[in-house]
Amino acid sequence: MKVSKLLVLALVPLAACSSQPSKQDSLQVFAAATVAMSTAQANAVTSAQQAGVLRAPAVLTLNFTGTCALGGGVTVSGSYDTSGNAARAVFDTMTSFNDCKDALGTLDGSLRWTSTTDGTKFSATMSGELEWSSDGGKSASCDFDMTISVDATSVRYSGSMCGYDLEADLGIRPGA
Repeated sequence: MKVSKLLVLALVPLAACSSQPSKQDSLQVFAAATVAMSTAQANAVTSAQQAGVLRAPAVLTLNFTGTCALGGGVTVSGSYDTSGNAARAVFDTMTSFNDCKDALGTLDGSLRWTSTTDGTKFSATMSGELEWSSDGGKSASCDFDMTISVDATSVRYSGSMCGYDLEADLGIRPGA
């Protein structure tokens, strides 16, 4: 009986690793999330501006629910600040996907996306968890904990996505 328990305990890590998406699928999740979040955020900002709440440059409060390109829904909440000048923008948003379909696949889950641009520097973070599936039958469940920092002399990516280190495992780095 002791041998069986030890064998089961030894196989548990293998089972956990086998569910990790491939590196290629992880990059597909990243692409799908980036496109969907950018589109949703642009729609949320436009909706807030059209509502007459505030016009840019301004601090906008985002509370947007809409449909995705091929069905499903997306919700964006948070703030988008373009006060000051055109070279400065700060946002902190939570984007939630509910069976959100577009050409890159279907997303469920949510990501917090923050960014600061001041004309000379840019930084952004993404954190949360997404479920992704493609029309071709591929699927992945991914945690995001990533940061990008850009200044006049460097571009740095750090963190992980889908269990992979951005630079070391996925090759997401300047010039890649």
